[in-house]
Amino acid sequence: MNKYQTRGGKDDPRNKAYNRQAWQETRCLVFARDNHTCQECGRHKDDLPPNLTLSCAHDPPLTEQDNPFDPAGCVTLCSSCHGKKHAAQITGRRRKVKYPSMKRAQEQHPGFA
Repeated sequence: MNKYQTRGGKDDPRNKAYNRQAWQETRCLVFARDNHTCQECGRHKDDLPPNLTLSCAHDPPLTEQDNPFDPAGCVTLCSSCHGKKHAAQITGRRRKVKYPSMKRAQEQHPGFA
């Protein structure tokens, strides 16, 4: 499996979506919009340790009717924060999402309080 594949294996429809050019373009748009900065911990790509990378995550998680290529439903996270996000989803624990700027959070997620 490459880094864009999920647990379902290479034939899983989710993996085919993440290997498409449309997803690569979405990732680039989200990274540029978020200034290559993790929206959870605030670290810029140049400040990340060598074992961490930036990833584009769906926030909130996708549902069947969501468009996976909509940048408005995505956020930039470092691999550490992305892993914590998924761990919290698996265990069912809710966690507070921190944003570097409350104004930015409200712009990105209408109705965010």
